[in-house]
Amino acid sequence: MNFKVLSLLLLLLPVSVLGQHLPGENYIRGVAFYQQAEYDSAVSSFTSNLADNAKNTDALFYRGLAYFHEGDFDKSLADFAAVDKSDPGRGAIWIARIYARKNNIDECLKYLDLHLKSNYKLPESEILLDKNLGVFENDPKWTNFWKNATYYTGFDQTMAEARYLINSGDYVEAADVLSEGLKSGGYRKSPLYTERARVYLATGNDRQALEDLNAAIAADRRNAELYARRADLNYKLEKYKNALDDYETALKYDPDHFSLYPKRALARNKNGMYDNAVEDMEFYLKYFKDDHHNWYNYGMINRENNKMFDALKCFNKALALDKAIPEYFMARGETYLDTRTYKYARNDFSMALDLDPRNAKAYLDLGLAALKLGDNSQACYGFNKAYEYGLFEAREYIDKYCR
Repeated sequence: MNFKVLSLLLLLLPVSVLGQHLPGENYIRGVAFYQQAEYDSAVSSFTSNLADNAKNTDALFYRGLAYFHEGDFDKSLADFAAVDKSDPGRGAIWIARIYARKNNIDECLKYLDLHLKSNYKLPESEILLDKNLGVFENDPKWTNFWKNATYYTGFDQTMAEARYLINSGDYVEAADVLSEGLKSGGYRKSPLYTERARVYLATGNDRQALEDLNAAIAADRRNAELYARRADLNYKLEKYKNALDDYETALKYDPDHFSLYPKRALARNKNGMYDNAVEDMEFYLKYFKDDHHNWYNYGMINRENNKMFDALKCFNKALALDKAIPEYFMARGETYLDTRTYKYARNDFSMALDLDPRNAKAYLDLGLAALKLGDNSQACYGFNKAYEYGLFEAREYIDKYCR
């Protein structure tokens, strides 16, 4: 990597990533393209990265995935085979899928066996329902393979039953199954606590969910996904320092998890770290330019820090991408209101009400903007509708301006 590119990458990467092995700009772009289903661009970026670092197994793996989704199975197969030489089992399920596409059941079962003996083993139900492997469901060799299979233990069966119950909405039964599993001395605790936390979250028991995620992490301290889940819950519970610590740890173990950067930005902002929050948002939105929700979040970070013109730029980008979300018009309207651009504010509140006609806050803000524009008739209409829809603070405006 030449000095100019390295310098640029150092400027772009969030501080927490700088202490880690630098993956290269092309690798970062490749992951971003892949996550946005832009597979041709992803292949091009990973190929450029591999020209500089031929041993980057992650780049090979992602390129194999991109080739697979493009339908270029021979190139995909070559990449996954190379991955499995240095990381046995990681690409095996994809190789099995490729051979299923090629209607070669013997090679498919060979690599499925390797996958099921690896640390990457998927749940049995996921494999049996796999649309690629399903072409063999009536083949005697496939039936025989599963009849003699001993890959799945009692623990796997407990997990499968619990997940089925959760997905069916039978949360009480799922919690019972998982609690029984936790009493077993031979079962791994972390996945059981993780699934039970899902149950508690689904039933609104955030405190118990947090306790179970704490227990899951205590038993599996390098699991990025667990830290990310706990971070989301801590943020919801307004435990912003704990949320930030968890997002930091999740990204330490999985810096490719791009969706965590805007979440960490929000947590950084709540911890008074505006510049660091901007750093995360700029990094993320450089690669995910069309993510309107995070342009909105970026706008809210700027707004909360009284950076009103920067906030307006972000809300404009969010609305250029999606004009169907009333919150975006509300946020921009309130920012216009704060910057005394009352005509634009009134227009935005009207647009928000077109999308959400029972929005009491939008009616109140519409009334305030109209009042500033000298339109008492519309102002009183807004205040009365706000009061009608339950925003009782509108009463003082009615009493003051509408008698």
